[in-house]
Amino acid sequence: MKAEEFVSLVKENSRDFAIDWAEGSNIGVSKEAQLWANNLTPQHKRLLREILSETVDISLINLFEIMDGVHSTTVEPVEASIGSDKISGQGCKQLHDLYASKI
Repeated sequence: MKAEEFVSLVKENSRDFAIDWAEGSNIGVSKEAQLWANNLTPQHKRLLREILSETVDISLINLFEIMDGVHSTTVEPVEASIGSDKISGQGCKQLHDLYASKI
């Protein structure tokens, strides 16, 4: 799996899933939180989706910056591979840039 495929997989199966989960069944949160979310107006649901999307995106970009070795707390890239494909580390495309291009 190439880095681009990995980033797409994360976007679709982590980011998009989490946002859809929050708007849908949101199993795992309190009944009070479920009731609140389910009773939002369409406009408020749109605003909540915007906030959730930005929150998840910032979190994933920060994670990928850490892996790329460009975050303020890291200086070395994290070496990672999937099968025989190296997806992060020295000489690889920057995961945070790849992710940013998908959102």
